[in-house]
Amino acid sequence: MPSFAHRRSAGNFVAGVSISDYQFLGVLSLDEAIQYGLSRPSVLEDAKARELKRDPDLFDSHEVRRAVQRRFDAARRKRAASYAVYLDGLASGTILGGVPPLTLYCDSDAAAAEGGLLLRLNSKLVAIDGETQTEARFIRRGNDPDTAREAMAVTLYHGISPEHAASIMHDFNYYAHPVKEKAVAPYNSNGAITKAVTSAIIAIGLRNEEILRVGSRMNKTHVTSFDRMLAGAAGCVAPATVVRKGGLGQALEACNGGAGVSGATIIQPFLAHAVSIALQDRKCATTPPAMWAIAGALSAQRGADQLITLNEWQDAATLFADGGKDKVGRVAQLLGVAVP
Repeated sequence: MPSFAHRRSAGNFVAGVSISDYQFLGVLSLDEAIQYGLSRPSVLEDAKARELKRDPDLFDSHEVRRAVQRRFDAARRKRAASYAVYLDGLASGTILGGVPPLTLYCDSDAAAAEGGLLLRLNSKLVAIDGETQTEARFIRRGNDPDTAREAMAVTLYHGISPEHAASIMHDFNYYAHPVKEKAVAPYNSNGAITKAVTSAIIAIGLRNEEILRVGSRMNKTHVTSFDRMLAGAAGCVAPATVVRKGGLGQALEACNGGAGVSGATIIQPFLAHAVSIALQDRKCATTPPAMWAIAGALSAQRGADQLITLNEWQDAATLFADGGKDKVGRVAQLLGVAVP
């Protein structure tokens, strides 16, 4: 009878469930993933020829990544640093949110095992989606080694060619572009501007049915819309940005990303005043979000004791409705808002 040593399959075990012959959903810690062949993206990107020559494992990982992944450039490194802060917030429970599974590619076949999968020893793992999150987890590990023991969800592709893995990377990025903050800001529970708007709605006493949650096309029951209030708040905290072409989207991206904003004390008095104007004049209420942003910018420029007046808003709304080239800039000039 063969001994246990002869019957035992050697490999690195990943707990989880197989979805297909080559796709597996599992759970790993970063420390385990490193032990199983995962390297830090920035290390692979920065590896010099002499380093690769003297380190066969680094060379193999570098070659696998080069076949299936794009460059890990400066922009992705910057996002990784922000992502690390976000992960810290999730771990501490100070913010709401969640992260998608890392999508990993294993360069060798894997064997089914009870309750999971066995990866061959000396396999290489490369993130084909979620590489920014991967780098962020390495950043956190450098700050606090204990974070590398946290469980993380992974989707693991194995037993496929590098060409197949590269196509997965391409398709994940090509067919699912990130959604701009301007489109999803009402749902950003951690965003400084969204929080300020939500607090203002409560303070003003607006009922849920009086606020259009998504979009800008209000009906008769709506006093205003969430995106108009977001725009007005953005104007309060980033007046120089919102009056530029595309500036409202830029302001929401910059100010609602969790870093906090300055001048936020003007938001609540401005929004309360803007809602009172909306209740007096439906034409003012239905002006586009960009007009609300300009009104917020004017109020921030003057201060809480000199908020935009009903007559000023009405005049600006008329000019805005006339359309034409650079209507945002022309309305800003009409109201005396500084245009950079």
